[in-house]
Amino acid sequence: MCLPVNILLTNPGPINQYDGLNLVKNPVRPLVAIPTTAGTASEVTAFTIITDTERRKKMVIGGQFVGATMALVDPEMTMGMPPAITASTGMDALTHAIEAYLSKNAMPPTDLFALKAIELIIPSLPVAFREGRNVDARSSMLLGCMYAGYAFNSAVLGLVHSIAHPLSVHCGLPHGVANAACLPHVMNYNAPEALDRMKDIALAMGLDVAGKTPQEAAKLAVQAVKDLSKELNIPTLEALGVSKEQFDRLADDALKEISTLFNPRQPTKNDVKNILEQAY
Repeated sequence: MCLPVNILLTNPGPINQYDGLNLVKNPVRPLVAIPTTAGTASEVTAFTIITDTERRKKMVIGGQFVGATMALVDPEMTMGMPPAITASTGMDALTHAIEAYLSKNAMPPTDLFALKAIELIIPSLPVAFREGRNVDARSSMLLGCMYAGYAFNSAVLGLVHSIAHPLSVHCGLPHGVANAACLPHVMNYNAPEALDRMKDIALAMGLDVAGKTPQEAAKLAVQAVKDLSKELNIPTLEALGVSKEQFDRLADDALKEISTLFNPRQPTKNDVKNILEQAY
């Protein structure tokens, strides 16, 4: 909450008038961000997310006067995270990296950060989940989280986040859990439009794709994410209490999210409902 509060110290309220990009007009006061999770990367991005309870919408506030002045990133600050929070925030970071790499707005600098983030997160997240005091795993997770933040700060995100936001607002799901539940299914949906990039993701994950076709490599990457979620005890949407009667509203809201514009495939309402069904 520190970023929205900082915005309102030098800009008039209410905060919901800044939902969008570059709507914050006045420079904010100096702010040092110290992350205690390895997930959102809000300490190094020009975005902040806040829920508008009246409109039942997650607002995305972005622009040059939104982010922190400095980030102090220390793995010791993340040692106290319980396994479930480690898992959900870590899957959020992984989603950032994968979506940034598949984004229509991806570019060579964001690609470098996104792939390096995947390379760091995939082996480190299970270790951090099992061994919360493992400083090497915690350090790699924080670096991976930051690199993913650098990537999506410019490349933006995609359909996973577009679906996750209404899942959090309407169903009360933690953001990282909502991302994790949808990530492999959105990857599978996007694969036909991004086969070469899906193979790059598989390589960054450390998967053996020698001699594999791009289609085969894409399937391996999707399965690796499913296996990781299972290892981290990420529940299905059904186990999380989501009702199928909510799918219409969730799909409608997902299509209105900014991130949907940057997804490699432009989904229909039925596409989104099918993804929700697969995540169920």
